[in-house]
Amino acid sequence: MPLTTVLEPQDNLDVEVELLKKVTVLSGQNLQRGDLVCFDAVATTKVIKFTTGSAPYTIMQEDVDATAGDKVGLAYRHAYLKASEVDFGTGTDAEVRDALDTKGIYLMD
Repeated sequence: MPLTTVLEPQDNLDVEVELLKKVTVLSGQNLQRGDLVCFDAVATTKVIKFTTGSAPYTIMQEDVDATAGDKVGLAYRHAYLKASEVDFGTGTDAEVRDALDTKGIYLMD
Protein backbone atom coordinates (compact mmCIF):
# COMPACT_ATOMS: atom_id res chain seq x y z
CA MET A 1 0.00 0.00 0.00
CA PRO A 2 1.52 3.37 -0.97
CA LEU A 3 2.02 5.96 1.73
CA THR A 4 1.78 9.72 1.41
CA THR A 5 4.13 12.04 3.29
CA VAL A 6 3.04 15.56 4.20
CA LEU A 7 5.37 17.97 5.96
CA GLU A 8 3.06 20.94 6.56
CA PRO A 9 0.11 21.32 8.95
CA GLN A 10 -3.30 20.66 7.43
CA ASP A 11 -6.68 21.95 8.51
CA ASN A 12 -7.68 22.08 12.17
CA LEU A 13 -5.94 18.90 13.36
CA ASP A 14 -2.53 20.63 13.47
CA VAL A 15 -0.76 17.70 11.86
CA GLU A 16 3.01 18.18 11.97
CA VAL A 17 4.15 15.13 9.99
CA GLU A 18 1.95 12.42 8.63
CA LEU A 19 2.10 9.13 6.81
CA LEU A 20 -1.19 7.81 5.52
CA LYS A 21 -2.65 4.37 4.91
CA LYS A 22 -5.79 3.10 3.25
CA VAL A 23 -8.50 1.59 5.45
CA THR A 24 -11.83 0.01 4.56
CA VAL A 25 -14.72 1.62 6.42
CA LEU A 26 -17.52 -0.83 7.23
CA SER A 27 -20.88 -0.31 5.56
CA GLY A 28 -23.24 1.80 7.65
CA GLN A 29 -20.52 4.11 9.00
CA ASN A 30 -20.21 7.83 8.28
CA LEU A 31 -16.79 8.81 9.61
CA GLN A 32 -15.35 12.30 9.79
CA ARG A 33 -11.78 13.61 9.69
CA GLY A 34 -10.40 13.24 13.21
CA ASP A 35 -12.56 10.25 14.22
CA LEU A 36 -10.76 7.56 16.21
CA VAL A 37 -11.48 4.13 14.72
CA CYS A 38 -11.08 0.48 15.68
CA PHE A 39 -11.61 -2.79 13.85
CA ASP A 40 -15.15 -4.17 13.79
CA ALA A 41 -15.45 -7.35 15.89
CA VAL A 42 -17.16 -9.27 13.07
CA ALA A 43 -15.59 -7.80 9.93
CA THR A 44 -12.11 -7.72 11.46
CA THR A 45 -10.42 -6.04 8.49
CA LYS A 46 -12.85 -3.10 8.39
CA VAL A 47 -12.92 -0.05 10.66
CA ILE A 48 -15.75 1.54 12.62
CA LYS A 49 -15.93 4.49 15.02
CA PHE A 50 -14.11 3.67 18.27
CA THR A 51 -16.09 2.28 21.20
CA THR A 52 -14.89 1.76 24.77
CA GLY A 53 -13.46 -1.72 25.26
CA SER A 54 -12.10 -1.92 21.71
CA ALA A 55 -8.46 -1.56 20.71
CA PRO A 56 -7.88 1.81 19.01
CA TYR A 57 -6.43 1.40 15.54
CA THR A 58 -5.96 4.80 13.91
CA ILE A 59 -7.51 8.23 13.28
CA MET A 60 -9.27 9.14 10.05
CA GLN A 61 -7.50 11.68 7.84
CA GLU A 62 -10.56 12.36 5.69
CA ASP A 63 -14.35 12.15 5.79
CA VAL A 64 -15.67 8.79 4.54
CA ASP A 65 -19.38 8.17 4.04
CA ALA A 66 -19.85 4.41 3.88
CA THR A 67 -23.55 4.42 4.74
CA ALA A 68 -24.42 2.74 1.42
CA GLY A 69 -21.59 0.19 1.44
CA ASP A 70 -17.97 -0.45 2.38
CA LYS A 71 -15.68 2.35 1.25
CA VAL A 72 -11.93 2.90 1.26
CA GLY A 73 -10.56 6.03 2.92
CA LEU A 74 -7.32 7.45 4.30
CA ALA A 75 -6.20 7.25 7.91
CA TYR A 76 -3.01 8.19 9.74
CA ARG A 77 -0.12 5.72 9.90
CA HIS A 78 2.26 8.12 11.68
CA ALA A 79 1.29 11.59 12.87
CA TYR A 80 1.38 14.17 15.64
CA LEU A 81 -2.19 15.38 16.21
CA LYS A 82 -3.84 17.90 18.50
CA ALA A 83 -5.79 15.78 21.02
CA SER A 84 -8.59 18.33 21.35
CA GLU A 85 -9.40 17.88 17.65
CA VAL A 86 -9.77 14.08 17.82
CA ASP A 87 -13.24 12.55 18.30
CA PHE A 88 -12.76 9.61 20.67
CA GLY A 89 -16.27 8.23 20.20
CA THR A 90 -17.26 6.65 23.51
CA GLY A 91 -13.62 6.55 24.67
CA THR A 92 -11.36 9.13 26.26
CA ASP A 93 -7.94 10.57 25.50
CA ALA A 94 -6.46 8.85 28.56
CA GLU A 95 -7.94 5.51 27.52
CA VAL A 96 -6.31 5.46 24.08
CA ARG A 97 -3.16 7.62 24.25
CA ASP A 98 -0.67 4.80 25.07
CA ALA A 99 -2.17 2.44 22.51
CA LEU A 100 -1.92 5.09 19.78
CA ASP A 101 1.69 5.89 20.78
CA THR A 102 2.68 2.29 20.01
CA LYS A 103 1.18 2.74 16.53
CA GLY A 104 3.13 5.93 15.79
CA ILE A 105 0.18 8.29 16.33
CA TYR A 106 1.00 10.86 18.99
CA LEU A 107 -1.58 13.13 20.63
CA MET A 108 -0.37 16.59 21.61
CA ASP A 109 -1.96 18.49 24.50
